[in-house]
Amino acid sequence: MAPLKFAANLAMMFREHENVLQRYEAALNVGFKGVECAFLYDIPVHQVSEAKQKAGGIKQVLINSFPGNLKAGEMGFACLPDKVDLFRSTLETSIEYCRVLDCKQLHIVAGKGPSDQLSRATFVNNVYLFLGEHSGSHRTDKQHNSSGIFSKQLRTSRRFYPGNEQFKHKAPNGCVSLATYRRKFNT
Repeated sequence: MAPLKFAANLAMMFREHENVLQRYEAALNVGFKGVECAFLYDIPVHQVSEAKQKAGGIKQVLINSFPGNLKAGEMGFACLPDKVDLFRSTLETSIEYCRVLDCKQLHIVAGKGPSDQLSRATFVNNVYLFLGEHSGSHRTDKQHNSSGIFSKQLRTSRRFYPGNEQFKHKAPNGCVSLATYRRKFNT
């Protein structure tokens, strides 16, 4: 078995530093080689990149997709039928952050919606749109895809759509982490 790798969650750790950008260096100083941070979108990506470089080029291992207005209770748009255009436009922002930060994993935040077939179908359609546009049209070879942010295989929460085999599909050169909120999508 390969040794485990740990990453500092900058949203939860090093909170003695009010500025999340200072947390990159704090993580490096205690020995972390990688970090994740759920929501960086209130900080211009070039400033995040500079903080990452200042911290010795610490690896950005994960970010979440754009969540919307967290203070208003939004938590993503992927499952919301009335927010499909917003999901698609904000996804481009998330992908740009991944590109600039050389981040290989993007956690697609599902959103808070009703537990119904329309929300599930919207989520699945948005994921397939995402894969079609950013993973080499679902090709399973090792050729680089257009965005360069994905590793080898699509991962998903089986709690979202249990028994659905369509998520076992390969996405070359990238890893997408799909999430849902169990309290909204109990099946």
